[in-house]
Amino acid sequence: MGEILSIQQLKELSTTVIEIPDFQEEGTIKVRVRKPRVLSLAAQGKLPNHLIGIANDMMFNSNKKRKEPHIKNASEMMKLYCEICLVEPTYEDFKDIMTDEQMSTIFNWAMGTVNKLDNFRDNEKDGTGDNISEAVPETTE
Repeated sequence: MGEILSIQQLKELSTTVIEIPDFQEEGTIKVRVRKPRVLSLAAQGKLPNHLIGIANDMMFNSNKKRKEPHIKNASEMMKLYCEICLVEPTYEDFKDIMTDEQMSTIFNWAMGTVNKLDNFRDNEKDGTGDNISEAVPETTE
């Protein structure tokens, strides 16, 4: 077994550096981000009520056909994800100069971490919820 990590080491491991478009969209700049914790925010009452349904839909129903959220709601969700993901610079420091493309890139990165679980949520083949499909035989040999 390895040694127990300090809280500082754990904090460093909890973040990653990603590249987002620069201000002229000719190159990139680096920012430090952390994975989103939307469920934690909702449990703490920090997620605005009108966004809970949208966040739930985006996290758990991303592959299902649904009505697209209004542009205002989509914008608010992108802002929320930037607020909870940006570590360095913080969203508060960056928000006045952040471009839509930069915000979109951070949001897409955050949703990519959530959408990795989609393979485990889909109903394949029969749609009954038991995930029986050609990939998983109903009986063993």
